[in-house]
Amino acid sequence: DAHNQWMKLQNLVKDNLNGLIQIKGLEMKRSHVSNISNDLTNAIEAFGFESDKPAYLVFCPMEFDDKGAYWISNEKEIRNPYFGDMMLKCGEVKKTIN
Repeated sequence: DAHNQWMKLQNLVKDNLNGLIQIKGLEMKRSHVSNISNDLTNAIEAFGFESDKPAYLVFCPMEFDDKGAYWISNEKEIRNPYFGDMMLKCGEVKKTIN
């Protein structure tokens, strides 16, 4: 079961990474970043996370017309990948992943 679950998550991440690389347009790239973050979060929840440093699950409430979006960061300081310089510090750490 674990192997099948991992293969499914791995394929989702690969598909979204390929989409991120190939697709034109910032809005569509943002959608792929959100999907990749969700897939990686699911993988971490299913299989755990081993690292010398924690990672952070961060949430931006304004992305996607105020529906919000998550991303995983290796820094606690907010550096919003969705809005960049326009709203670089918009977001909140929702969870520390150890």
